[in-house]
Amino acid sequence: MKIVLGQPGGYGDLFFCAPIAKHYAEAGYEVFWPVGDEHFSIVEKFPYVTPIRLPDFTFVEHDDPREVKMISKVIMGMQLAEQMEAEFLNLADRPIPSSMPDPCARCGHKETPEEKKYRVSEVPWEKKYTLEWTRDIEKENELFDLVTESKDYIFCHLDQSDGTTCALPDSTDNRNIVKCVPIDGYNILDWYRVIIEASEIYCIESSIQCFVDGLGDSIKSEKYLLSTKGSKTMTNSPAWNKKFIPTTQGES
Repeated sequence: MKIVLGQPGGYGDLFFCAPIAKHYAEAGYEVFWPVGDEHFSIVEKFPYVTPIRLPDFTFVEHDDPREVKMISKVIMGMQLAEQMEAEFLNLADRPIPSSMPDPCARCGHKETPEEKKYRVSEVPWEKKYTLEWTRDIEKENELFDLVTESKDYIFCHLDQSDGTTCALPDSTDNRNIVKCVPIDGYNILDWYRVIIEASEIYCIESSIQCFVDGLGDSIKSEKYLLSTKGSKTMTNSPAWNKKFIPTTQGES
């Protein structure tokens, strides 16, 4: 049995969907995961899938170039599945073609993107917190030595891809802060040791937060959710302390 995963990015979605891929692999499927070049270094670390590097072809027109890229890659994944005589599991939250019903459409109640993916794939929700990958211990240690100065530090990720940023709460003043920022030669997975050894964790909803969330009970430190969008949140994040998320009533 073969199945092609229709989720070519972004990074947070990869961490949502990796346990889904593992579930199908454990059920006896050969799982193929087509992604763009920018996401290949993450997916190739999931030992239960065969990653496929997709070219930058354009199949649709859209005002948002990110949507052009995403939908085009989903279409390429569908074509690959047809050529391979494999099942195609569309987890990209987009109907392909656009005239079809959205496979991730809400089913009578408000769903987060992660809930939609687990409902559509028919994978038990609790598996979301069982993220596994092939660790690069050498890189983890290199990055740890590069960004930490003491054993007692706070890990944080505060910057959204849209350019907005979030400040740390005043309670973190005078603490040793390790801020997660892109560093050449390292990817998100290489931050694992830095994250796991932090005294506290502060994250906006982002690919980093999705990665940390997927680690489940292996994270023992207190995790605090922050927001650049007021009271609006897009994830479930039941294990995160949300005391710094504004209430609707408290917003101006």
